[in-house]
Amino acid sequence: MRLNPAVYESILAAALVLGLLTGCASSTPEEEPGGWKCEPLPIGFDELDLVGTWRSVYYPRLVTDTLILREDGTYRQIYENNSTGRHIETPWNRWYVEYGPNGGAYLHLVGMHYCLSTGERCAHPGGGDWPYYDRCQTRLVSNMGWEVILIIEGSEGFRSPDPRIESVPRGFLLWHLRSNPEAPDDFFILEEHEE
Repeated sequence: MRLNPAVYESILAAALVLGLLTGCASSTPEEEPGGWKCEPLPIGFDELDLVGTWRSVYYPRLVTDTLILREDGTYRQIYENNSTGRHIETPWNRWYVEYGPNGGAYLHLVGMHYCLSTGERCAHPGGGDWPYYDRCQTRLVSNMGWEVILIIEGSEGFRSPDPRIESVPRGFLLWHLRSNPEAPDDFFILEEHEE
């Protein structure tokens, strides 16, 4: 049985239109609201890859913020502000990883001081009741309470956005959530030690 050419063309046109519509209706993870817009974790990422000493330097060499993460799920923060004389050293507190959508992940640091701003936020442990901007999901995160949340971002061959940093150990960085969408990005990088 042969189809009438007009019927055949109508079916073909309908199939083509339907295919285009369904193709246009579907979106990639980057386009979905709340989807992950940053680099995914490196292939083979293991939470033990976080173990080590991470350092962030703010305001060229005036402020250092160091995180020492241990295998047992605890960490210590050592913050030093040479311009104000503020020194913070936390006890060993708990850290854990929360896996987000589309290959993203967050490092939760219970009792960490959020010291990107040197005022009230840094004076007390935790992120407090202020809203923070998550650039990887383009959303506000409010009320971190006693935790500070960092974004784990990187991939195979990931390069630092800072041209002074030639390589990124283990292929990822730890990024602060920003105090607002226009605030600059600040990150922690793993220190490499000679063995």
